[in-house]
Amino acid sequence: TSMQQAPLSWDQEEQPRFSLVWPKDSPPVSSVELGAWKLIYTWNGQKELYQRELDPYESKDLNASYPEKVDALWELLLPHVQEQATLISDVPIY
Repeated sequence: TSMQQAPLSWDQEEQPRFSLVWPKDSPPVSSVELGAWKLIYTWNGQKELYQRELDPYESKDLNASYPEKVDALWELLLPHVQEQATLISDVPIY
């Protein structure tokens, strides 16, 4: 079966949810969730895009299929990554 695709837009009243996780012996990982979408950014430069409602286990990375959605969510996430980086000064942002 094919996975249905959530719309590329979201309700303007929705508020993004941000998170930061720093696994031991790994680079930090930041994410933003908005509507059906979640962008995960590993501080080694990797970005992954998921549709939370249709893929709750985050098994199908849609990064290559929706570059415009990645760009839009990255625009929301980048200021938070930059702010987090000032608190974690020894970790570069790629």
